[in-house]
Amino acid sequence: MEITKMEPRLYTYRLVPDKKDPEYASCTWARFGFDCDNGRLDIHGDAGDYSYGWGFNEHEDFMHLMSRIDKHYLLNKISDRSVFLLEESIQANIKEIELNGWESYGIKSEEEWESIKQEILDIMHLTLSFLIWTLNHLWLKKTTHMELK
Repeated sequence: MEITKMEPRLYTYRLVPDKKDPEYASCTWARFGFDCDNGRLDIHGDAGDYSYGWGFNEHEDFMHLMSRIDKHYLLNKISDRSVFLLEESIQANIKEIELNGWESYGIKSEEEWESIKQEILDIMHLTLSFLIWTLNHLWLKKTTHMELK
């Protein structure tokens, strides 16, 4: 048996956007861990914890792979696109904006914020109404088709 001590290639980056950065609205802090030996990315932040492993690839350096990916590719790897809680997400965003102060998002007045907030809530209600209509329509179509058989 042979035991070899290895010096792992691990890189950790900390992201803390300034309140004036566009990213601040979606992430106030995050840590990105790159395990190059095992081809693994771990992200921990105020938006949650995410992890994905590509595995070791002798033909491409892991950091090179990471430099080639875009946000859509990464999102597909670390999340399930079939689950989205619209109402909870909107309410959490509104709460976050009010907690941080609407001024830090480039909103010039409380009246402007109230108008924007109402537009967001209207979109949510329209989207939920459309979703309910679609589900009802599909259910009616299915039951009508079943009755015809």
